Amino acid sequence: MKFVIVSPRQNGGGAIALHILCRELLALGVDASILYFSGEGCQKKQSRISFWKHWLLFNIKDNIKLIIYILSSACSLGKGKIFKDYFYEPIKGCKRKILPYISQDTVVVYPDMIYGNHLNANKVVRWLLYFNRFPNDDGAYGKGDLFFCYRDIFNDYKLNPECKRLWFQNFDFNLYKKINYDERKGCCYIVRKGKSRRDLPSKFAGPIIDNWSEEAKVEAFNKYKKCYFYDTQTFYTIIAAVCGCIPVVVLEAGKSKKDYLSTGERPLGVAYGEDEEEISFAIDTRVQCIANLKKMNERNILGAQYFLEECKKYFV
Repeated sequence: MKFVIVSPRQNGGGAIALHILCRELLALGVDASILYFSGEGCQKKQSRISFWKHWLLFNIKDNIKLIIYILSSACSLGKGKIFKDYFYEPIKGCKRKILPYISQDTVVVYPDMIYGNHLNANKVVRWLLYFNRFPNDDGAYGKGDLFFCYRDIFNDYKLNPECKRLWFQNFDFNLYKKINYDERKGCCYIVRKGKSRRDLPSKFAGPIIDNWSEEAKVEAFNKYKKCYFYDTQTFYTIIAAVCGCIPVVVLEAGKSKKDYLSTGERPLGVAYGEDEEEISFAIDTRVQCIANLKKMNERNILGAQYFLEECKKYFV
C-alpha cells in the first residue's frame, strides 16, 4: 500500500500536519510522498481540465519562486529572505512526488480544502483539518472515502460517524521560545481564518502579525503582553503561550469557550475571553503546556500506526 498526500507548502498548521503524517509513515517503512498543490481553485466543483491547468500553473510559479529563493540566498539578496517563509520547512525528510500519476494500490490523502477526486484515485482518505467546507454537497466526496478528523469539533458525523481522529503536532523549541523575561506591554493580533468576522474592530491597538515571518512572530510574542486571536482555531495560541505572551481568544457575541472546544477539551496556556479567571488560567498552566508539548513525538508515532491500521482494514 502506497500513500500520496496532497498538501500545500508548509505555511500553515494543516500543511504541517500533512507533512508529519508523511514523515511518520516513512519512518514506519511505508511508501509515502507529498504532492504539492496550493489548494487555491480546489474549493469548488470544476472540470478536470480546469483542475490540471491550475495544477500546472501552480508548479510553474512554485519552481520560479524556488529559483529566485536559491539565487537570492546565494547572493545574500535581502539576506535570502525572498520567499523564505514560502519554503519554510519545519518538517524535513518528506519525499516529494513530482508527477501526479496514481497507481491502483495507492491511497490518496486529501485535506478538507480539496473538492472532488481529480487524481482519480480508487482509494481516498479525507482528512478534515478544519470544519467540513462542503456540507450537504454529495459531489465533494466519494461514497467510498475514508474520513478522519483532526479534532472532534471539526468532525462531520454524517461522513465520519465513528469520529476517527488523526492528530499530529510539531514544535520547534529552537525557534519558539521565551527570551524576554522583562516587563511586557501592549498587544498584537492574529486574524487569519477570522477575517470574515463581523466583530473585527475598525482600528486595532497593535499590529496584525498574520503575514509576518515565523521569526518576526516570535519577536512579537516575546515583546507584547497579550495577543488577541480572532482566529479561534489556530495553534499559534500555543506558540504565543510558550513565548510568554498571553493568548486571548476573542469570543464571538453570544458564544462561550464551549462553542470552540470539543467535550472535555481545554487548551492549557490559553485564555478564552478576558475574564480574570481566564487570564489567570492561561498564566498558571503555561508550564504544563510546555511539558505536554515535549511528549508529542511519541504521540505522533502512535497516530501514524493507528492511521495505517485503519487504512489496511478499510481498503484491503
